Amino acid sequence: MSTAMQASTEAMQDVENPIGATNAGKARDDLPQWSSAIHQSTHSSLEYAFKVLTIILLIICVGLLSALVANIHGNDDDDSDHKATVTPASSSSSTSSSDWEYVDPENDWYKNYADCAGSSQTPVNLPKIDESMLLNASSALGDMLKSTGKCTSYKGKENEHTWKVELECTDGLLSLTHDDTEYTMLQFHWHSPSEHTVNGKYYDAETHFVFQDTSSDALLVIGVFLQAHQGADNAFLSHFWDHFDNEHHELATGIDPYNEFFPMIGDEYSTYYTYSGSLTTPPCSEGVKWIVLSNPASMSYDQLNAYKHRLSELPQTMETLSNNRPIQDLNGRVPELVSDIDWTYDTANTYAPGPELWAQTYQDCSGTRQTPIDIPAADESMHHAASTLGQGMQMTGTVNDYKGDENYHTWKVKDMAGGSLTAMYNDEEYQLLQFHWHAPSEHTVGGKYYDAETHFVFQKIGSSGYDDLMVMGVLLEASTGEDNAFLAEFWPNFDHEHHAHAGINPFADFFPSEGNSSYYNYPGSLTTPPCSETVEWIVFTNPVHMSYDQLNAYKAAVAGLPQTAQSHTNNRPIQDLNGRTVSVVSDIDWTYDTASTYAPGPDKWAEIADYPACASTVRQTPVDLPAVDDATLTAGSTLSDGFVVTGTVNDYKGDENYHTWKVKDMAGGEIKATFKGSEYQLLQFHWHAPSEHTVGGKYFDAETHFVFQKINSSGYDDLMVMGVLLDATTGEDNAFLAEFWPNFDHEHHAHSGIDPFADFFPSQGASSYYNYEGSLTTPPCSETVEWIVFTNPVHMSYDQLNAYKAAVAGLPQTAQSLTNNRPIQDLNGRTVSVVSEGISYDWTYDTASTYAPGPDKWAEIADYPECASTVRQTPIDLPAADESMHHAASTLGQGFQVSGTVNDYKGDENDHTWKVKDMAGGSLTAMWDNEEYELLQFHWHAPSEHTVDG
Repeated sequence: MSTAMQASTEAMQDVENPIGATNAGKARDDLPQWSSAIHQSTHSSLEYAFKVLTIILLIICVGLLSALVANIHGNDDDDSDHKATVTPASSSSSTSSSDWEYVDPENDWYKNYADCAGSSQTPVNLPKIDESMLLNASSALGDMLKSTGKCTSYKGKENEHTWKVELECTDGLLSLTHDDTEYTMLQFHWHSPSEHTVNGKYYDAETHFVFQDTSSDALLVIGVFLQAHQGADNAFLSHFWDHFDNEHHELATGIDPYNEFFPMIGDEYSTYYTYSGSLTTPPCSEGVKWIVLSNPASMSYDQLNAYKHRLSELPQTMETLSNNRPIQDLNGRVPELVSDIDWTYDTANTYAPGPELWAQTYQDCSGTRQTPIDIPAADESMHHAASTLGQGMQMTGTVNDYKGDENYHTWKVKDMAGGSLTAMYNDEEYQLLQFHWHAPSEHTVGGKYYDAETHFVFQKIGSSGYDDLMVMGVLLEASTGEDNAFLAEFWPNFDHEHHAHAGINPFADFFPSEGNSSYYNYPGSLTTPPCSETVEWIVFTNPVHMSYDQLNAYKAAVAGLPQTAQSHTNNRPIQDLNGRTVSVVSDIDWTYDTASTYAPGPDKWAEIADYPACASTVRQTPVDLPAVDDATLTAGSTLSDGFVVTGTVNDYKGDENYHTWKVKDMAGGEIKATFKGSEYQLLQFHWHAPSEHTVGGKYFDAETHFVFQKINSSGYDDLMVMGVLLDATTGEDNAFLAEFWPNFDHEHHAHSGIDPFADFFPSQGASSYYNYEGSLTTPPCSETVEWIVFTNPVHMSYDQLNAYKAAVAGLPQTAQSLTNNRPIQDLNGRTVSVVSEGISYDWTYDTASTYAPGPDKWAEIADYPECASTVRQTPIDLPAADESMHHAASTLGQGFQVSGTVNDYKGDENDHTWKVKDMAGGSLTAMWDNEEYELLQFHWHAPSEHTVDG
């Protein structure tokens, strides 16, 4: 039966039996009065015919009016479209649009529509959630929506309070599956301002997408808030906004509202509220399932004003200029917030559990090997130590593309293409899956947080899911300096897009010390749910720098994400170690620090498997050298005769290792020395402070070691080290050292010409020296070194000494001791020779000398037996003569003769006096006992050698 016919029949029934027509609307309420009046009239046939005609006309009018109402209200009403889907409790037919309006809905609507006073009415005030949830969170709604084709036309329908769109999708249907029920879209329309509010706030407008259950005619409505702004028009609305009419319109390209409108609401579809409600216009039928997206879509002010202008022209809104029903009581209903967020970093969060409650959903989060942890602090020097980790890192091809992924708590780089980044660890190969950031750091070191932390997530080749993960953590310290160049390649792109890249290589471009940093290692877990305990953790000891601008940019991004909206941080609280041990791993296997906790000190070097020689009792270095007198300190030798510099050594490379700084890789020339018939080449030189050798128990301020190796030898074989002792003074800098010591680095440096023989060795390389057979002074302590230590120290300034000691104090193997000298080793029966020109161990004036025989033992020297003669040794004690004899003359002078002019001589300061010799230009002769003698040289002794009467 048509709606018009049904309404006509009902009207006829009301006329005949007014008692049976209850709640039928105003038109039918008036009919009984009219019928009574007719029966009280005259009974003439004319009057009777007139009465019958009147009734017939009334029936026709009622039928026409009912049909009109059914057409306008029953079919064209917005949320009540296809009202048969929900049967009104008190009305079986439609009524005129004039029986409700927006002027006073609360006091008028329920009079004619009892459902409007029901307990599950719409709209409602929705509870406030974090702003980040509105803007960024998503849900599974996108999975529910399905489009099987595009819509190529639509029919507009303007009723008395809004305008709606019925899409004509000839190529398919727009459907939605919710709670295992399938719905199809009927129409969508608008209200302004919004009908729903959020925490009391109205939006500028609200779109209602009305769906119908394909089997039961139940309704589901998706509400989308609209926020007006000064920007461009909403492209989806622009398809319809120029046609507020009742006509058919073609869509040139065809549209799909799911893909053209809903994605603007939020990534992968917005988080949404859901609750059970009603139609928002009479008859207010309940049983409507509501979904209201939390994230508003945009529209322009021009679009908003155009819609509101149209409202001013419609009968039901021309007075209010709005078409939103007032907020209804929840009456015990609780709107549910639906999203794919089931955890958050916010401890006081109301919509998802914070870290202390993660285990309620993810059981592993209460496990015994959770991450992050507080890492026991290692020595500051370990921040600069290296490891062998970098040797297993490999980049294949060029990783020149990646996809950004801003999830709900951070931003990550993933889907890297063009190459692969792999790392070997414990003989297993891992591939880099993605990397991301946390701020502040998740791990702490000795209770200290760093500004941020980067996590490079690897997985063992062949594994999947959360199995066999390895995460390398890089701690970040912010400074006022420049941006970190590696981070700068990514951080402008906090998005979900693919980006080209010149070549991603964190091993070389970001990891501390080019991937060779020492690191902490322990078994742990993921730091976010599901907290799977399948992660091998590596956290580098050495932090990397970033700028404050970069840190602030990242923190600002985090503050707007759903899972960090309240905390503004994305670091999980510290977890218990639960008996786990954190290892410090580096390539440091020895140190100078006797109390070190991470590597053996000097007294335990020999316990290291590779260094048994350090416990040798044969020829270890350094040793205590015997003291010599001052004269020997300035004595010369023939050592310098073997020094040769070929070419110009004009380039070198600095090398700051873990305990000193050295000069090596010298280029442009060669520095060689000949010793004991063998030729040696200089490999490198370095320093120790204080000195390693002592002299008579005395330490010097520092010591330089020039390391030579016999030509054609390699490894640790056939080494010769020349040691130069250094005394610090308040004087000027040592010029030779000043050429190198500003450069405590690992770089190549130009030089005007390195020549330690001429510019640094004491007495220009001619000093006397100690000589003995010894070893390296650092592990492996190889006993392959011929040692030469100059007796004469060289000066340096206190500024230079302090600069070097400051550098040493920051090195891994010297951090506690602040020194880099090995303790003195036993001589174990070795003899230390003192080699000096003129002395050569022959003799000395020192009766207590330990390095050469004194006068009482000269005769013990093989070449000097006459020193023990009892015949005519000198000097002697001469008998005293009379005082007058001091002024007496003799004939001795008559035998003196000078031939020519002796106008040149050579001075000769030997090891015990100074003499004049090699006189030239003439000759000096003397006659004695009829024999002629020539003067060879003259020299001095003090005090006198002869005595006179004692």
